[in-house]
Amino acid sequence: MGGLVIAKAITIADSRRDKFPVMFEAIAAAIFFGTPFGGAPVASAAAMYAYCAEKIGAASSSKLLDLMRPEDEGLRELVHEFMRLVGKLNPKIDLLCFYEEQPTDFSKMAGLPNLFGLSKLAIPKSYAEFVSRDSATLQGVEEQGLARNHRGLVKFDGPKDDQWNQFVKDPLKRIIHGAQLAVKNRLNSVRDIDRSMINSINEALDSAPVYKKRKALAQTFAPSSWITNEAEYKEWLYDPETSGESPTSRVADCLWIRGPEGRGKTSASLAAVDEIDMIKEMDTDQGSILLAYFFCDSTGDYSTAEDLLKSLVTQLIDQQETLASYAKAFAKKKGEGNKSQAQVTVENLWQTLQDMLTDEFIGSKVIFVLNNLHVLPEDSDSTIKLMKYLNAELQSTLNSTDTKRVHTRWMITSREAHNIGEALKVEGVRLVDLEDDKYGDQVQMALRKRAKERVATLEREKNYNKALAYFASSLIGKRAQNTQWIDITCVQLQELPQAESDLKVRRVLEKMPQDLTTLLNNAWLQIFKANEADVEKIKEMLRALVLTYEDPTEAELGVLAGLCSNEDDKADLRRFVEKCKPLLVMKRASNTISFMNVVVKTHLLENSKQLLGMSDEEKKWQHGVLALRSFSHVKESFDFPIEEKPAGSEGKAQEGDDDQEGASENEEDADDDDDEEEEDDEDVSESDWDSEEEDEEEDPEAEILRDKARKSILNPNIGGSEYLLISSL
Repeated sequence: MGGLVIAKAITIADSRRDKFPVMFEAIAAAIFFGTPFGGAPVASAAAMYAYCAEKIGAASSSKLLDLMRPEDEGLRELVHEFMRLVGKLNPKIDLLCFYEEQPTDFSKMAGLPNLFGLSKLAIPKSYAEFVSRDSATLQGVEEQGLARNHRGLVKFDGPKDDQWNQFVKDPLKRIIHGAQLAVKNRLNSVRDIDRSMINSINEALDSAPVYKKRKALAQTFAPSSWITNEAEYKEWLYDPETSGESPTSRVADCLWIRGPEGRGKTSASLAAVDEIDMIKEMDTDQGSILLAYFFCDSTGDYSTAEDLLKSLVTQLIDQQETLASYAKAFAKKKGEGNKSQAQVTVENLWQTLQDMLTDEFIGSKVIFVLNNLHVLPEDSDSTIKLMKYLNAELQSTLNSTDTKRVHTRWMITSREAHNIGEALKVEGVRLVDLEDDKYGDQVQMALRKRAKERVATLEREKNYNKALAYFASSLIGKRAQNTQWIDITCVQLQELPQAESDLKVRRVLEKMPQDLTTLLNNAWLQIFKANEADVEKIKEMLRALVLTYEDPTEAELGVLAGLCSNEDDKADLRRFVEKCKPLLVMKRASNTISFMNVVVKTHLLENSKQLLGMSDEEKKWQHGVLALRSFSHVKESFDFPIEEKPAGSEGKAQEGDDDQEGASENEEDADDDDDEEEEDDEDVSESDWDSEEEDEEEDPEAEILRDKARKSILNPNIGGSEYLLISSL
């Protein structure tokens, strides 16, 4: 367990450089003895006993036990981040893993009698192997087994211990003797790095969190694909020598995976990123490999060419901080304001990227993975420029032998799109067309595999018998043309009552439309028909939900849909969400309401006139409706005071009219004033403005607003609905 603490400490040393300057660069090596990087089965049992003991007051539970459970998400994230940071430095942090070769005798530890070996047999093998070899070692890291159990891994009899001398002493001496030089070289390489400049660059670019996006996608799309076994992919990814080409024959290489929705493009991208990550973690004599990836999405910070390039630039800087000097123009300089900053445009970002690729210390290879590039708006100026630059990049480097530029690899996935096709119409671009008969068997096999996995889940949860599971898997796998159709079909089967007969399930499957659009249309119309009394309220809720950029909470959706005035409205909202299942889901972790996947939302938005009675022009009006509802909620939540007119306002207005008449009568006299009087008037005018500004600064309503804002932050009942205007416009 102490090894996991060390791994976590290393990640903190990198993330908190403000508190621990230079500490991360000064880490030369880390040696682990039986560290459960993959978890330990015995931790599950220990956590159970600790929980029970805590209930009776005999012990206190530890979250570290939960972390050590196999397949724990937090443990996987820790190991992934740790291995990423190990390769971030140059030279890398030296690692060495020792693992146990003998089982742990828990009966002896507990002082139990031997009972002819029965005590040992009572302990499961997975528990006796306290930390298995697979769990105690890391991919691409030197490892060594010791003929000891877990407790004895670091207990040696002395300097003459055979295992110490044979397996441990020499590696330790090598690491210790090389530590000073490694750290010295590393500190010299980062001596000129300005941390404040890097922070300023990151703040200016403010790129999307791609790792979180990757993690979210991996929960929906399996990060595995038949594409990674194809010759085109292998030749693209690995060094030219493996395919018989000259090492300098290509400075760049591009793989384009093209196909309709639901054919496995995102799964292929996730699989490629995972594989490249593993390659990065391995020690290579050719130098470091940098990876930057981006998953285009029509929502949030993933929808423009600027978003894409900002992310690529910041990812390269994060992996090799010396590259930050090429992006320093984006950093705000002290005392010079925003005028000294370079604008975050496609032109400036692309030039920064090109400058980085010519750095002589960048490494041996840079790999870019761009998923669903067709999502970028085709008619946008920034997209047009990006396609132009990408075409020029491939034209100039695919057959270039420029040794000053690092070798680059581009993997791009997209649907059929004219602008992308023109940009990638370059000789030498490798194309995997998912609609080509050449790949028909692989595509259909992948769809059948997906169908089998989803039906297996139904078999467990709905208690399908083997015959029904076989029929459902066969029918869905045969009819499926994309993964979305499989997912939506299986979710609809999931919503059928548990007591439905096999024949009813088969009948539902046989009547299921094969076309995805028709399937979704029928699903929505069925919901509307079954709830005719509330259909208009349900449609208004959907009109609000389909136009939000981020999934709203239940309270926020109530505000946007106009269902928040009383408890009955709130109860109706929950009932409407239930009626729209499975197309709508409530995410318990974040307490938000969303569509079951982005395909359902996109379909409803594209067919909103037919299904919701909302044309393109009416979508703009609906945005106005959402904005006004949000404004009204803000006003009510902050309890703004009603503006009252002063008692003598009418008299003052009358006096103002009289003054205006008098001013018009004396207009000619005012024209005869000399220059000196005009200057005095200007001085008076300026002083009047100054006094008005002072009055504005002392506006009592502003103080009331600040006070209400402070209270709202501390008031859990107000929630996040005050900010709905931003997410809806």
